[in-house]
Amino acid sequence: MINEVSNPVAYPQMRGKSGVSRADLLWAFALLEESRRESLAEILGFEQNTQTVSPDEHRTAPNRTEPEDRQGTDDSVEEEVIQSNETATPSHSATASYYRVISHHQDQTESQTETSELSLPDWFTQAAPTLLEECATRIPAIHRVKPLHTGLTAWPRVLTFLQRVLGDRVEGRQPDTVKLVKQAANVKTIRRIPHRQRQHWALQARLLIDINDDNFPYRYDFLHLRDRLLQARGNEGLAVQYCYDEPGGYIVHYQQQREIIEPWAKPAQNTSILILSDLGRHAQSRQTLYAWLAFGQMLNAQGFRATVLLPAAERQIDPRLLRFFDCVVWDRASCLKPVKGDYQAEHDPCDHADNIEQLLVSLFAGVRIDSGLLRAVRYGLLNGCDIGHETAIWRHAAVMSEGDEWGWQAASKPNYFTQAQSLIKALSPAQQQKLVELIGRYHAQYPDELYFEAMYNLKLLGLPLPEAVEAATEKFLQDMVRTYHAHADNSLLHAWVKRHLARHEAKPIRQKHDYWTALMAFAKKCDEQLGGASTSEWPGDLSDEEKKTARNFLNATQDSRVYQLRQSGQNLVLVPEKSEVVQADDDSQTDLLDAWSTHAIAGTILLTLRLTDTHIFHTHTDRQGRQTVVSLNLESSREHSFQFPATGQHTFQIGAERITVDVSAAQQRKADWMTFIGSGSEGMFAESKDAQNRVHRWFWHAPILINRQTLYPGFWYSEPQLANATFKPDWAGAAGRDEYGLHADAIIAGIRHRFRWIEPTSFMMGSPENETGHYDDEKQHRVMLTQGYWLAETACTQELWQAVMRDNPSNFKGEQLPVESVSWEDAQNFLRKLNNSHPQLQLRLPTEAEWENACRAGTTGAFNFDGELSLDKVNYRSTWEYEWNKRGEGSLQQTTEVKNKKYRPNAWGLYQMHGNVLEWCQDWFGKYPSQPVIDPQGPESGAVGVLRGGSWFNGGRNCRSAFRGSGDPSSRDGRIGFRLARGHELKSSRVLGTGQQPIGNRAGGARGGWTARW
Repeated sequence: MINEVSNPVAYPQMRGKSGVSRADLLWAFALLEESRRESLAEILGFEQNTQTVSPDEHRTAPNRTEPEDRQGTDDSVEEEVIQSNETATPSHSATASYYRVISHHQDQTESQTETSELSLPDWFTQAAPTLLEECATRIPAIHRVKPLHTGLTAWPRVLTFLQRVLGDRVEGRQPDTVKLVKQAANVKTIRRIPHRQRQHWALQARLLIDINDDNFPYRYDFLHLRDRLLQARGNEGLAVQYCYDEPGGYIVHYQQQREIIEPWAKPAQNTSILILSDLGRHAQSRQTLYAWLAFGQMLNAQGFRATVLLPAAERQIDPRLLRFFDCVVWDRASCLKPVKGDYQAEHDPCDHADNIEQLLVSLFAGVRIDSGLLRAVRYGLLNGCDIGHETAIWRHAAVMSEGDEWGWQAASKPNYFTQAQSLIKALSPAQQQKLVELIGRYHAQYPDELYFEAMYNLKLLGLPLPEAVEAATEKFLQDMVRTYHAHADNSLLHAWVKRHLARHEAKPIRQKHDYWTALMAFAKKCDEQLGGASTSEWPGDLSDEEKKTARNFLNATQDSRVYQLRQSGQNLVLVPEKSEVVQADDDSQTDLLDAWSTHAIAGTILLTLRLTDTHIFHTHTDRQGRQTVVSLNLESSREHSFQFPATGQHTFQIGAERITVDVSAAQQRKADWMTFIGSGSEGMFAESKDAQNRVHRWFWHAPILINRQTLYPGFWYSEPQLANATFKPDWAGAAGRDEYGLHADAIIAGIRHRFRWIEPTSFMMGSPENETGHYDDEKQHRVMLTQGYWLAETACTQELWQAVMRDNPSNFKGEQLPVESVSWEDAQNFLRKLNNSHPQLQLRLPTEAEWENACRAGTTGAFNFDGELSLDKVNYRSTWEYEWNKRGEGSLQQTTEVKNKKYRPNAWGLYQMHGNVLEWCQDWFGKYPSQPVIDPQGPESGAVGVLRGGSWFNGGRNCRSAFRGSGDPSSRDGRIGFRLARGHELKSSRVLGTGQQPIGNRAGGARGGWTARW
């Protein structure tokens, strides 16, 4: 009927400017007189194709007609001027083609109109790694000297102490003449010649090392003492052990590089015991104190009195500890003898609070301070400070500490600026030079931006810097301002600038900071572009002069403009964003508004670009291998549109932005899960049909270039890519995209749990017969997943389970460890309780097909990573097959944290799909079909459920992507956990007709034992 009304080829544009599709147009033609059809088409924005195209020609792209106007270039390469749409000969097939950006990076080498403003400085483009020995490009040589760690006490004194504590008195070879004379004088029979006694290492000794989160800054001191002791004494008869949990509980020791965890055992008789610990004094925890008191009481009852070497001051030691331990203060001024417990605070003449503040203020210029720098400043400049003042810094309210490093709280640091200036003035020139040297050498080990910020902070305080350091610092800040000027939208650079500004926001500091106003101006501009408001407000005390300076910097950025690269019909169009049109001056606003209104209402957004250059260069290679450079000046071309041949990949450059576009006809672009692909006012879209004949529509979201190396991938999603589009589903607390794709965060019982969007796709499920480790039940077959779904990026953690269920059944305890020892029925109870309290979430277990598709992440091999299976990639048994009496060397033999940095996520951002814990799926276990299937749900009933992924206990064969485990739904095991999933919330666009009946709910079956291959 439609073909009788009008030839659809006559109107090749898929959708009019009003959003009306060509199908709607043709139905309208059926209701109108023929004389009125052309007027209606023009009103709706359709262009009539005046060429007569036969059906065969419609399917075959015509040869490209070369424009007549050509001129040579300096490189003897022909330059072709692209004509406007009114005069250009179509260079594409009449068949609908679609553009997709597949590569986008910044390339300065081929732009023929490259400007110095857009160019990155050499220090940025040629930046060396920030390791100390490779920083010669920027950090002056005076500070490229790795500092030696400053010990708490000189080693000779410590060695004498160790010989006394871990030693014994034995007879030497020299006769004891004094004793011999005394025996003779007393007329005693000399049956044996006495020998002089000398100090010697005891035959049996035990060293217990307690490293925890609170005393972590002193771990190097503990381990350094251990190593020197082993060198001096040897390891014969010396047991080195580490506290695993609370004292007197489990300990860790190493045997042939293997970690062994076992309960504390009573030492042999006459064993000397030395403990390296703070005895919980840094944490100030009553529970920890009582644990050590109980441990000391137990040792005393067994006939032992241990000596404890503490990195703590005598005033910090609880007197009750002295009843059970010989506590020795570990510091430079300490006599290394057990404290007597007679310390009285009221008789202490030292003002400890003042000393702590003085030590803190001396490091005002530091950005990242580790334990070595803190102690070097304490020993080198502040003789009145002791170990107690040093330990107090780590708990100070003005700092935030992590491991053995700390930094200033941005809000607290300005309060110490005046004190820091006073302290600097009180230092002698030699002390000032020493402070610059220490801060410089320690910060030279960090990324360059931290080093130069620390040097600039010293300058703000009025400290004289060495000439080379001052010059390098000034150059760095100048380059940083220039780079940020051109690339304020670079996410990493912008994040650093915001932190830098926050650390210098106080008025007294920024008035001395020559570059603060410039960076603040660009940060505010970038926040406005990104839609931010709260963090871009000017400080309330900004002076008129500062505001004027800031506006001058902002005005300097107006030479760049934000454009959108779109597909409009069969053309590639570059149009300014609407915000840029509104802000344009009167002379150019009319032209920009015309271009924007022509193409921005309809079409697919491919990329958003900030440009200062106005030329596009496209290198085209024809079939004979001849190259022509196609050039378009955006200022002189009214519509900024250009076309490519109907198929292939084409690379073009706009300023420093180098972009590769894939062009293909609809039938070439359409994946097998798609029933239709098209382009309209909401962008490129595809449709899928599920097993019930319901049609779902998906919209393409183009890749986004974040910085010079990072391209966020494109994806299909249920929400169209509009100017105000948001990826955040109603059930999510937050959403965004990263290098893995789209993610959304669900807030469950106050805990943030991240989900990854898995778009509609098709894949080969199972494994080929020639795959190493293949089982017969892994018959390979094609699966189409037509609806997309959300899958948690990690297995369910014990923290999340505990928050919902108020218990923890796991064998291996830890908030960030996966919950295990849960049955399929337990998981369903968890989901019921969770969904009742959070009805908007509607979470479930993934189907077996969804799980394997997510695990593979587009791969087809046995595993979803490159290279061989190893313990660096998977937490498993470290053997290929399971053998009950054999376990590979180096295996963890337990679960590990769900986001352990050792195990990288797959290409879709999902962690540990191989190993760690087996994961329940929603399906009953059943045979695979022989033919392709759509959205499989597994059998309607069964006896055992599906387990996937392998575990820490499994051999490598059972950790493959295709491996299928199974288990009784009521059984629990320390190897089994689960991962949460959620279906998409998109309603079907339409129903084509009666299809398959919905697959029934899971029904109870016979309960059997384990049938999984462990």
